[in-house]
Amino acid sequence: MKKIFLLLFLPSFLDLNSQNLVLNSGFEDLLTCPDGFDELYKAKGWHSCGVGTADFFYDCPSGITSGIGNLVPYNFSGYQQAHSGKGYGGFITYNGQDSLRVEIITTKLAAPLIKGSTYYIRFFVNKSNLEQISTNKIGARFSMNDCTRQSNNNINNFAHVYTDSIISDTLLWTQVLGVFVPDSAYKYVSFGNFFTPANTSIDFGAPFGGYVAYYYIDDICVSLDLNKCNLVASLDQQNNESVFTVFPNPSYQTVKVSCLGFERINSIIVKDIRGINVEIIDDIDESDFLLDFSMLENGVYFLTLSIGERNYNRRILKD
Repeated sequence: MKKIFLLLFLPSFLDLNSQNLVLNSGFEDLLTCPDGFDELYKAKGWHSCGVGTADFFYDCPSGITSGIGNLVPYNFSGYQQAHSGKGYGGFITYNGQDSLRVEIITTKLAAPLIKGSTYYIRFFVNKSNLEQISTNKIGARFSMNDCTRQSNNNINNFAHVYTDSIISDTLLWTQVLGVFVPDSAYKYVSFGNFFTPANTSIDFGAPFGGYVAYYYIDDICVSLDLNKCNLVASLDQQNNESVFTVFPNPSYQTVKVSCLGFERINSIIVKDIRGINVEIIDDIDESDFLLDFSMLENGVYFLTLSIGERNYNRRILKD
């Protein structure tokens, strides 16, 4: 009976990991409508960790709350529709008054990660239009233990996935994409800026533009399945077509990357399906560049291109 049980259980466990492991990924499942600061806990399964006081916003019916403070789309941090549904979270990524008082949000995964497997991560962030300051280093960090309000080791300059580009768009939601191979069976995932100000790029915007950088977050995905997080579509549909072209794709030997307009390519990083760097090319400073894929094994690869002041992603199939 024990052998039969194991054979039945293992596929179920793998199937669960192939789903989105973030249960309340869009902040749609709420305990009650938020009505003030530091109420992320009202989004089922989510809570703040460390000294910060992360927030929850939801399109609650009129009269349920005492004001517009935590509503969607109008709230105390500005105006923004949810990326999908009615809710989203919010956190501070830089605090000029207290460098360690940033805000981290945490949830327990639906199942522990499988050590050595490849996971795909995607989430969307949008900068508050009431705050002038913008940052990079918004990312995800996995852990074995829950990150509690008493945790004091959140800001240690490490995240498993993060963006090197400063996110300043207050109109559209910006995707953060990543590939991650865990070295442990992590049970929790946290989101925010885990880097000190000295290791964070900060755009202070207009003079006297406040002292914090504040971001909304929505539609989070962690999965073994590339398609569950729509990562394939996301990598190919980031409005890159007006910035650069990649041809041919699929490719057999070489891939030509060409900038449109007057932009120039700064660098290119090529990652394999496991998220491991297979090539890093710096100091290109050209509008066209030819990548040699002839020595690579057939499969899916991901390009991260630094063009101008932004990073772009593109999926490449080597046949």
